[in-house]
Amino acid sequence: MTRKGMMVGSGKQGYHNVVGRDSAVHSQSAKGIKQPQRINTFNVPNSNHTEALKDYDDYLKKVKDKREQKTAQKDIFDIKNIVEKNNYIKNNINSPYINSYYSTLGGDDSVSILFTISLDPKDKWENDILENSRYGKFHLQKNGSLEQHSGSFSSKDVKVKYMRKTKVNSVEKAVEKINEYLNQVRHQQKYKEIKGKNIDGTDNYMYVLR
Repeated sequence: MTRKGMMVGSGKQGYHNVVGRDSAVHSQSAKGIKQPQRINTFNVPNSNHTEALKDYDDYLKKVKDKREQKTAQKDIFDIKNIVEKNNYIKNNINSPYINSYYSTLGGDDSVSILFTISLDPKDKWENDILENSRYGKFHLQKNGSLEQHSGSFSSKDVKVKYMRKTKVNSVEKAVEKINEYLNQVRHQQKYKEIKGKNIDGTDNYMYVLR
């Protein structure tokens, strides 16, 4: 009985490899089966591997430096200027209703700003309930993380998506992003898109009041 690349031996040795052994590549192993042996070329004098390893070390250092710079990003506010930054949010978000305050839950080093926005004036809320209006609640952390964590700006006729979680490098940039999002919501709820055709057959889109 034979196997591929093997043949029956005699005596106690059993199967053995019929392929010739190259002592520079193969080494003896159990039961006469020859295994390839790894050849280390990194110690060869004047090898290109030395230069390649140096380039790789330089690459790793650059990646590490970039990560450290990202980690060391400056906070956009702290306990010393939190009142000023909170007031900036109150006064610059384009909405008929906004309630903003700061929290030191976890200590002064964990200070953050929480604010609620409604696109409807408070006197228009059904039963004077915020949740009956188009509203959203936001959390701005001192590292620049901005997230809408609850609420919805959807109307009865038009559903809109949450504002995506994002990272900003200043309170001013956070306000800018929120205002852009609110303008998109207003436009989406005020107008509807109608698809038509041009004379040449290409698609034509226009917006009309709802």
